[in-house]
Amino acid sequence: LMVEVSLQYAYSDASWGDRADGKSTTGIAIFLGDALIMSKTVKQSLIAHSSCEAEFAAISHCILELEWVYQLMLDMKIKCTTPITIFCDNTAAQRLAENEGAKARSKYILIRYQNVKTAVTQNFVMLKRCTSNGNFADMFTKCLYNDQYVTQRDMLNVTQTV
Repeated sequence: LMVEVSLQYAYSDASWGDRADGKSTTGIAIFLGDALIMSKTVKQSLIAHSSCEAEFAAISHCILELEWVYQLMLDMKIKCTTPITIFCDNTAAQRLAENEGAKARSKYILIRYQNVKTAVTQNFVMLKRCTSNGNFADMFTKCLYNDQYVTQRDMLNVTQTV
C-alpha cells in the first residue's frame, strides 16, 4: 500500500564568495508539509564567477537532496507529489534554469549543473521567486541580525530552549 504525501517546498540560497577562499556557501531547507525535515549548509567546491552561478549551484545541490528524500520516501512506500517547489531569491538563476536567460557566456553553468535543467524539464521541481527576507535558507548561508534570525527561526517552527 502506497501512501501519498506532499514534499511541499524547499528553499535554496547562496552567499557569493567567501573572503578567505572565494568559495560560496550553499544553504537549503526542505519541508514535508509545514515541517522542516532537512536543513543543510555546504561550502561549494568550485569558485563561482557570479552570484547567479553560486545560486544555480545551490539549486543544483537542493535538487540532489530532494531526489534523495524523494527516493527515501518511496523506499518507505510513501509517494511524494511533484513538482516540488524550490524558492530562490535570484531571478537570473531561475531564468537560466527555465532557459529564458541562457546566453553563450552562461552555457558553461548549464553544462556543469545539468541536473537543474533536467529536473525542471521533467517536472520534478518548479522554481519560484521569493524575497531574500522570505528565504528560509538565508539563515544557513550568512550571519543575520538578531531580529532577522529570530523571525526566520520562528517561521521555521523552531523554538528556543532554556
